[in-house]
Amino acid sequence: MKLKFKLMAFLSFFTLVVFFSGSAPAYAQDISGSASQKNMLGQLTEDDKKNLRFLSDSLNDPEKVKEIISIIESLILIEKVNLESNENKFSLIKKIKFNVSSIDINKLFISIIKSLAIILFSFFLIRLVRIALNKVLLNKTEIDSENFSKNNRYIIFARKIITFSIFLMSILLILKIFNIDVIKYFSSDFGFQLVSRTLTIVLVIILSLILWSLISSAIDRVLLKANLDRSGNRIRTLLPLARNAILILIIITSTIIILSEIGINIAPLLAGAGIIGLAIGFGAQTLVKDIITGAFIVFENTLAIGDVIEVANHSGVVEGMTIRTIKLRDLKGRIHTIPFSSVDTIVNMTRDYSFVVSEIGVSYQEDTDFVIDIIKNVFDDLRNDETYKQNIIDQLEVMGLERFDDSAVIIKIRIKTKPGLQWSVNREFNRRIKYAFDESNIEIPYPHNTVYFGEDKKGSSTSVNINLKKSEKN
Repeated sequence: MKLKFKLMAFLSFFTLVVFFSGSAPAYAQDISGSASQKNMLGQLTEDDKKNLRFLSDSLNDPEKVKEIISIIESLILIEKVNLESNENKFSLIKKIKFNVSSIDINKLFISIIKSLAIILFSFFLIRLVRIALNKVLLNKTEIDSENFSKNNRYIIFARKIITFSIFLMSILLILKIFNIDVIKYFSSDFGFQLVSRTLTIVLVIILSLILWSLISSAIDRVLLKANLDRSGNRIRTLLPLARNAILILIIITSTIIILSEIGINIAPLLAGAGIIGLAIGFGAQTLVKDIITGAFIVFENTLAIGDVIEVANHSGVVEGMTIRTIKLRDLKGRIHTIPFSSVDTIVNMTRDYSFVVSEIGVSYQEDTDFVIDIIKNVFDDLRNDETYKQNIIDQLEVMGLERFDDSAVIIKIRIKTKPGLQWSVNREFNRRIKYAFDESNIEIPYPHNTVYFGEDKKGSSTSVNINLKKSEKN
């Protein structure tokens, strides 16, 4: 910029010289004037002479004169704007240097005392706020460990915000004491934009954290309710998935707002994300199938956490679900992770109610009606038991004599129970059947073979010679 000013001064100087030389032709005829001009011309170089001829020709053309004047005015205006910008940029630093150099000892001592008083008052105020927040937390009479940890988390978060606000106000007051008005500096265009964008980003982050904390705490309170029985398994299934979806939505929205406040154009980012999502959709069709199938299974309430199901040749208790997989724990404690895309059929064994279906075999020589009466008596005893009467929700259903096996006749019965309790009821029922049959001398047959030797024409069996040989022991 200094080079531009030098060039402007050089052009202005030669313009004045040519102007005065052209406006006084009488002096051109003077001998002394001619001699001085000759001496001046003799001292000029060839480049200077060319520049003078160019200026002389330009001054004779009114259009070129206007063009030169406009160029000079533009250069002056640009330099003025740059000087004002630099002056605004370094005004705070210059003001600090001026205040430090112009302050006297007495004012400096008084300012230091005031600053120390503000610092001490700030620490006292922070300590008072901590004590007050802790008392508010401890004054609650009904409080358990989980609520205490959650409330403690909120207290810590609120305490940090209040502490930061107190420190910020203290710094501004201390700077004001030393005649450094930061607020006035930030009232300029640049400062106002910087403060507004910073406050917007901080506000977005704080609101996002508060919103996520409220939503997560509400979901935790619903999931940890003591009176949420097995009918609430759908809630236990959907709420964790909804919490993850809300978290992703909050993160994406906050990130977009922060990037826009920083000055990054988010339109290309959104377009790129759309293209990447399209590419992922084509390249990972199994993943898309997992997500879509899982969404329909969850929304149709086909299964829920805590159900005992059989799916994809695996059975067990549903322990968890994500947007693409089911986690089952079998009877041996093993975890099976099954993607939704491999799910063709789901057998839910604990939905609404369950049945104990038992096939009881007795010998061919037993009276089936008497056996059925014994079975009913066993069921009545089981139904009146304090341990099992809450698990049975209907009367015994005797389906009758189901079939004839090789060594037994099969009587089929069914007991309706609460969901998931059919196995324990079945085990206790079988135990009591065994004791009842033993007391009534009812034979529970086991597989055996009958040797048949045939009959003669008169209907009598042929004789069989059986020789028993005693083994000799050495």
